[in-house]
Amino acid sequence: MLSDLGRPADALTRAEEAVGVLRGPAGQSAGTSRAQLASTLCNLGVCLAGLGRHADALALTEEAATIYRDLAGTSPDRYLPELATCLANRGIRLASLGCHREARAATQEAVTLYRQLAADKPERYRPELASTLSDLGMRFTAAGTPAAALPVNKEAARIFRELARTSPARYQPGLATSLTQLGTVLGQLGRATAAQAADREAVDMYQELTGTDPGRYQPEYAAALANLATDLGATAHPAQALPHAEQAVAIYREAARPNPGRFNLHLAVTLEISEPVLWDAPPVEPPLSSAGPAWGSCCGHR
Repeated sequence: MLSDLGRPADALTRAEEAVGVLRGPAGQSAGTSRAQLASTLCNLGVCLAGLGRHADALALTEEAATIYRDLAGTSPDRYLPELATCLANRGIRLASLGCHREARAATQEAVTLYRQLAADKPERYRPELASTLSDLGMRFTAAGTPAAALPVNKEAARIFRELARTSPARYQPGLATSLTQLGTVLGQLGRATAAQAADREAVDMYQELTGTDPGRYQPEYAAALANLATDLGATAHPAQALPHAEQAVAIYREAARPNPGRFNLHLAVTLEISEPVLWDAPPVEPPLSSAGPAWGSCCGHR
């Protein structure tokens, strides 16, 4: 809760204190369950990851996963969901450390468990299945295997689309994310028309979402715009790609001012994407009162 309120350091202090109590004599004398310890370890891992301490977060997440795996062996109905969540988190931690093969294996196991859970209780577990499928698609993409990522990303988008029909406010963000990933994979496979369709749908959704919560969705909006610019540029449509590339650069540049550590890399990548688009786009004649080309503000800091 404190993390959600923008107080990650306070959240970390409390989570560390809780783990210390549960591990110590007071926790043992109170008959602390292993499940309670595992849950607290997971929470502490989330706090550490939010502060960039991914190696420490991974160690705690792996300890929690070991506990949940033992518990699920005797009480699967009760603990398989917690194990699935913990494995999905483990995949995220491993990916953050560049351990892509291990991350893919952990995420794949989480998908298998969520698929099993969703078959029994679809209303409860289909959203988690879709989110974890999206994660698995990213793992395949990071491994340079877009053909393996494609069916996974398609399934994630299909589930999110079905969920968004009845609960759009809750599931449109997940659908927009999965469409962005799907566009990336389709572009890598050379399926430019399908990639552009997915990109445009994602851009439209993020444009709508930023209208209600710009602080939350602007970075994702910029990523979708950059994808669309890339895919349009790949099909010799630089004039169409240019405004999307410019808008993505502007969003990332604005986001990087207060938070350069998080967004400078995104800005650099988007500038690199926009460079061939600018070269290939037809020149824009400025108004007589203008001192430079219409896209000068995007290139002024190169």
